[in-house]
Amino acid sequence: MSKALEIEKNKTDELLHEMLPTKVATELLAGRTVDAEKFENVTILFSDIVTFTNIASACTPMDIVNLLNNLYQRFDNLTTVHNVYKVETIGDAYMVVSGVPTRTNSHAEDVANFSLDMVNEAGKVQSPATGESIQIRVGFHSGSVVAGVVGLKMPRYCLFGDTVNTSSRMESHGIPARVHASPQSAKLLIDKGYVFRDRGKNKIKGKGLMSTYILINRSGQTYEEPDDAFCKMPIAKTVDMDIEIEVLPDKTHEDKTNEDKTNEDKTNNEDKTTELKERSKSQIQSPIIDKPVERPKSRSVIVTRPIPISRRQPPLQKQNSSTCMLS
Repeated sequence: MSKALEIEKNKTDELLHEMLPTKVATELLAGRTVDAEKFENVTILFSDIVTFTNIASACTPMDIVNLLNNLYQRFDNLTTVHNVYKVETIGDAYMVVSGVPTRTNSHAEDVANFSLDMVNEAGKVQSPATGESIQIRVGFHSGSVVAGVVGLKMPRYCLFGDTVNTSSRMESHGIPARVHASPQSAKLLIDKGYVFRDRGKNKIKGKGLMSTYILINRSGQTYEEPDDAFCKMPIAKTVDMDIEIEVLPDKTHEDKTNEDKTNEDKTNNEDKTTELKERSKSQIQSPIIDKPVERPKSRSVIVTRPIPISRRQPPLQKQNSSTCMLS
């Protein structure tokens, strides 16, 4: 009995280690609280499937489940090969990190190697809609984050900070079948045998104008680039770290006047709406009861009309009171 119980306990522990990092899971199993930590040097990667919405609309739900399962199993195997931690998947989005919860100086290299291999693995998976190889869009960025366990039921190991947002922007502004890297990540890798194409200045939502780079190769291995317009971009020799923050122009006096007028009209409309709502509410709470209408009492009116002469009866003749005697 005790042996069977031990086997089941080991299964439960293994499942918890799959859901959370080994270091975090061990602390929780020991009954200790896991405090949030700040990690100064990490690299975060996001990826998603190109035209996934179109694929999903053209296929059955079971086809989509099989597609994602096939793709994610390949990515999961690569996380073990390259020592990166799978944070989560949301639909067709796949997120990994290196440097959390175990700190490492090779966080940028681990994610870069993973990104190149995952693009190749994605090319081996066919779309159920077209039968052709799917393409993924990949982006990563390096910086600092705060990480900790959130929740009691199905606890999650979550990352917080601007590094997460910037990594997501690298993916959303990326290119199909390409790996898009921020200048912070490129600077950590360019002197370590990694080859980048200089994409130049790009307007990144929420960041401004930023020089970004396309990872195409790493030392010791050669990857075939897709045949697109980005093949003509120059190889990066240095990394431009400058970011031009987008500044909105100052408003003119006329713009401010129009804005004030718009706000005033909006306020007046809101006041009128509130007044109508209050009036309607008061009517509902105190309904109006109709009073019976007092009507004047009816009186009988006798109307006399003169009788025409032709219809009048002749007057009765007086009979003599004496008796006539017949002889």
